[in-house]
Amino acid sequence: MSCILNYRFYLFYLHIMDANISKLLEAERNANRIVEEAQKEKQAKIKEAEAYQKQQIESIRTEEEGKFNSYINEKYGNKNEMEAIEKEVEIEISQMKEKFNNGRAGVIELLLKNVIDVDLEVPDVVKGEYDKIM
Repeated sequence: MSCILNYRFYLFYLHIMDANISKLLEAERNANRIVEEAQKEKQAKIKEAEAYQKQQIESIRTEEEGKFNSYINEKYGNKNEMEAIEKEVEIEISQMKEKFNNGRAGVIELLLKNVIDVDLEVPDVVKGEYDKIM
């Protein structure tokens, strides 16, 4: 009889353990579902925040570009004035290049003359008191 009682108790204990394990598995599934929902909500909020951020950046960029363009127009005038200034600069650059090319031959000649024609006399400053000795 005690064996039967032990066996019944064992079966009852197994049934309780099985029920507890089932409850634990159900609780784990619930926890996983809650975590997944929280992650989905987090991703949705992140996407919403990114979209809002892009919108804010674009509005600020548009506003600042408008300010910059109005500053440039105020400071440098319209496009025609800028083109006129650019043409003047190009003319000045071409004139400088022309002067450089015209003077190039003279500079080369001067350098070669000074390198080839060396004066071999000792300057008076270097002579110092050596005249008295000789």
